[in-house]
Amino acid sequence: MKILYILTNLNRSAPNTVIMNIIKNIHNSDVFILSLNKSQDDNYKKLLERNDIKYIEYQSFKKAFLNINKVLTQFKDIDILHLNGYHPNIYGFILKKFNNSYKLISTCHSVEDQEAKSHNFKGLSYFKTVVRLYLQKKFYSSHSRAIAVSNQVEEYLNSIGCTNAMTIYNGVEYDRFPKLSSKKSNKDSLDSSFDNRVKEANERLDLELHSANSVIVDKATEIENLQQQIVTLTKEKENLQKSKEIKNSSNKVNNKEETISLDTIIQTLNDDEKIVLETFFQNDSNMDKNKFKNILLDIKKMQKVTSEKTIQSLISKRILEDNSLYVILTGFGLEIVDKLFRGNI
Repeated sequence: MKILYILTNLNRSAPNTVIMNIIKNIHNSDVFILSLNKSQDDNYKKLLERNDIKYIEYQSFKKAFLNINKVLTQFKDIDILHLNGYHPNIYGFILKKFNNSYKLISTCHSVEDQEAKSHNFKGLSYFKTVVRLYLQKKFYSSHSRAIAVSNQVEEYLNSIGCTNAMTIYNGVEYDRFPKLSSKKSNKDSLDSSFDNRVKEANERLDLELHSANSVIVDKATEIENLQQQIVTLTKEKENLQKSKEIKNSSNKVNNKEETISLDTIIQTLNDDEKIVLETFFQNDSNMDKNKFKNILLDIKKMQKVTSEKTIQSLISKRILEDNSLYVILTGFGLEIVDKLFRGNI
């Protein structure tokens, strides 16, 4: 069997330590490593070289992506791709698209949605986190097997739709720990260790339960706030619509009132008032007061007292305006004159 481990880098990190322990103790399989990014100075390269394990390291994920055809050619006979991390999941997903014979196994090292929430990202970082979580869910559920490092992580994988998840705890190299001096001390130590682990597990579960309840409360509050926003926005929309309808109705009423007012005023005009207005129509809308009165006397034989009284009546009706020297037709007066005499030209 041939296995290609795809890692983000070869740094001395917790996930990589797990992979190195597996690689050193695996038998009857050809193992290769592909690193998608350049590693830091503190890395596992020397360990790989000591154990005669072949590896390829790219300087960046971009360069690894640009060389994907080379990788497909070099590792076309690989049976299993073991993926560890976000970028390895993306890279393995793409390789699978070109070579369907690959079996993908991915290790999930944490409850990723809670880990992302703990960072409290904002803006673009929050958007990237949402996209990342969505893609991770897609990757884990589509692989041949998703490995969880704990029961809690397996529960997380099940919650996002993975039907292929199973728990395999991280291994321990016993040779790295001093041997116990006697069976008795070994038994006592194991009993004490077991009690401590139970206590720690209970404390951890209490914390996780508290965290889960907090998430539920936060989500419930968020949903309630969104529902309230929807209600408020709906009311604002309805109020805007009503305001628009009232305004349109008011405009119609105002237009109607203006028409009624114009016709009503015309009906109240007496013959003398009509003579005065006709004189404006035939001459000018702005005339010297004395000249205007003389015109009335000459053309219509109207008494001076009568003309003065008629002018005052038209001023009171807002048809004329008197500024001491001139008698002027108002805008309203122009409308009345236009309606009275324009059709008689």
